[in-house]
Amino acid sequence: MSDTLKLYSVSDRYIRYLRDDLRLDIVYCNKEGIRVHTRKYLGVVFEKNGFNYFVPLSTKRNADYYMDESGCQQIRKSIIPIVRMVTTDTYTRQPELLGTLKIGNMIPVPNDELTLYNIFTETDLDYKDLVLKEYEFIKNNSSFIRRNADILYNQKTKEHVLYTDKAKPNYLNSTVDFLYAEMKCVEFCSQYGLVDKTVKCEHIADKTASATDPQAARTEAQHSIFATLREEKMPDSYIRRVAEKQGMTRQQIDDMFKSLDAGKPVKAAPPL
Repeated sequence: MSDTLKLYSVSDRYIRYLRDDLRLDIVYCNKEGIRVHTRKYLGVVFEKNGFNYFVPLSTKRNADYYMDESGCQQIRKSIIPIVRMVTTDTYTRQPELLGTLKIGNMIPVPNDELTLYNIFTETDLDYKDLVLKEYEFIKNNSSFIRRNADILYNQKTKEHVLYTDKAKPNYLNSTVDFLYAEMKCVEFCSQYGLVDKTVKCEHIADKTASATDPQAARTEAQHSIFATLREEKMPDSYIRRVAEKQGMTRQQIDDMFKSLDAGKPVKAAPPL
């Protein structure tokens, strides 16, 4: 992926794969069968932790506004998990909310499941105009978008360390579990035989076996994620808590640490 943020859609099969897992039911639905426009699941993509991270665009909602003391409707300011795309109305010269970027719902996506969005094929002229305005905002605020994504990723993936002695932000409760989603992303690549360098497959020893063995793919995906945490010099106590949160048994965790210490991929563990 280039440094320039572009608009993409995500394949139906990948969205279904993630949403079939109850721990990822927060992932935005692709609205199969009820689409009004040519888009499926439109958003911006950038690289994070070796993965293509997709941040979905969303339409504006009543919750994006509030009434001030004089009774006038105002647009709420952006917060870490939600970037509100605001422009100036051409005629009224007043602030206009175009839509939002849901950083709290961003997900890792393999290259093969992403399709570059071509705005010039859009037949709905009003919708086309809206997307052009949204993309102009995205280009002008790419640093802000990336900054919020970096902050949220750090907060969510390290919440067991950052908030041991203080309350964590409430929005983390409705944020995608990024480490778990990364594991599912690698598992998906293995299951479908995808080789994608933007997804951390370098820790996977036998992609052929994984493609036909979902449990092997899951185990190798877990090893990939925890190897990354070890490379980032995260304490073993933190990695162990993350592993427990992923549903691994004590024996599986001990085996994982032995594998990490030896620098070798783990063997497939029994089903959880």
